[in-house]
Amino acid sequence: MTQKYQDEKVYSPGTVIISSVGNVTDIKKAVKPALKNSSSAQIIHIDFSTDHFKLGGSSFAQILNKIGKEAPTVKDSEYFADCFNFVQDLIEGGNVLAGHDISDGGLITTLMEMCFPNNGIGMNIDLSGFNEDDITKILFAENAGVIVQVEDFYTFQEKAKQHDIMYQVLGTSND
Repeated sequence: MTQKYQDEKVYSPGTVIISSVGNVTDIKKAVKPALKNSSSAQIIHIDFSTDHFKLGGSSFAQILNKIGKEAPTVKDSEYFADCFNFVQDLIEGGNVLAGHDISDGGLITTLMEMCFPNNGIGMNIDLSGFNEDDITKILFAENAGVIVQVEDFYTFQEKAKQHDIMYQVLGTSND
């Protein structure tokens, strides 16, 4: 798209940007992405896509000046909705200390962005539980999902079982 103003051309961004708005029932329950320093709280990956890790269309592919052959997708829209409702249930119950979506930059970017707001916080992360041998795909794929930090892992597990939600425990925060 191009728009011309007198002698100047203005080009629109080369990407599609979709924005949405949602109703917030209790602003006090809003979840921030900033990790809390709690060695007992678990950092958990919830995959909304049920797709394999794919790098097509990712920020990683773009820095390599490539597009990629396969982009991640949401394989099961009902499962996606179940994951969304599960996370909302966790938030409503006050079970989420911190949370962040996985989007531009993939898992590694999400994890780093969760550390940035608090000076001196880090993570002990184990990625061996993923069913993928390529660490690049694990870290940089932009599959739909979230990272949550929960203090009460037992409650998380019970609710995940009730909702039939798959998840991967990644580790804990540290200083």
